[in-house]
Amino acid sequence: AAMQLAAVSDALGLDLTGLPDAQGLTFKRAQVLGFNDKPLVQIAFARADGTPVALCIIPAGPDAAPVSMGAAEGLGLARWNTPGYGFLLIGGTDAAPLETEAAAFESWSADIAI
Repeated sequence: AAMQLAAVSDALGLDLTGLPDAQGLTFKRAQVLGFNDKPLVQIAFARADGTPVALCIIPAGPDAAPVSMGAAEGLGLARWNTPGYGFLLIGGTDAAPLETEAAAFESWSADIAI
């Protein structure tokens, strides 16, 4: 996990190697994709029951925004912003574990904000 996170950190200019372990999630892989001519890092996890969960990070505007919960195509999602970055956590249909996972990642993201 550490090697993959170090490799994708450069794409964002953000050190992702300190990504916390969210309870119940097992790291699977990290990759750099692109969206609207910006790098988008996708970090894939699996819950103990096999449910896939993805944390996506993309450069964004300067405004911070707290976690907001929602759904897309039947999947639960949580989104928030720190100054300079947007975060999207998506996976499963049960909002409860996603809220807990989002809280762990949001706390970490606030600590690394520009």
